[in-house]
Amino acid sequence: MIGRTSLGRLTEPQSVFVLRARPYLEHGQLVDFFSRETGLVTGVSRHSRSPRSALRALFQPFSLISAELGGTSELKSIAFAELQRNYTLSPRETLCAQYLNELLFYLLEPEVPQPEIFERYSRTLQHLSEQGVTGVEPLLRYFELGLLSDIGYGVNFFTDSTGREISPDILYSYDPGDGFVPSPGGPFAFRGDEIIRMSRGQMESPEVLRAAKRLCRTAIGSHLGNRRLRSRELYAELCGALTA
Repeated sequence: MIGRTSLGRLTEPQSVFVLRARPYLEHGQLVDFFSRETGLVTGVSRHSRSPRSALRALFQPFSLISAELGGTSELKSIAFAELQRNYTLSPRETLCAQYLNELLFYLLEPEVPQPEIFERYSRTLQHLSEQGVTGVEPLLRYFELGLLSDIGYGVNFFTDSTGREISPDILYSYDPGDGFVPSPGGPFAFRGDEIIRMSRGQMESPEVLRAAKRLCRTAIGSHLGNRRLRSRELYAELCGALTA
């Protein structure tokens, strides 16, 4: 099917991930999509919640669909939608995927093409659907660090705030503005060898994974402001319930 983009040109339907769907009026839905071509975009489907609608169960989070989005306003019309793929996720992996969605919502500008991030998101969902829960933490760290790099806030793992090469024998603190700063130590210090291993993607060991988690919390938190990530809270509750 051929449709019109916001620029009024004819285009084929595009592949988009469903991030979120909310009720709209009596029988409709507002659907937040993530597209390779247009980035974050919101569409309206006016009859998808009606009892006889074929689209009633289509707009589920983490679904990859083919959609035709038209109109010149911020709210696009959904003229065509067809399922391409669903990802099967466990409850814990679903919360991890919701966390990815929250990062996209809060860190990306609407309607800005982000092809690298789209591919990164697609790969991470694929891996989440294949990995057991023991493989989730490295996936999240790789996504977080890659996302920061893609939006221009990548972590410099190679030199410290003074311009000197990261040394495996020195302790560092991390400042989002200055990077790694030589430090006398403390509970939140990073060892130089941990930083070097993170730079190489060597996150197999528990201590490096813990360091990477602290680093990502600090780096991403500086861009979130006061926003709360509901997925983090639910993830902590779920882990507590599973270990009780």
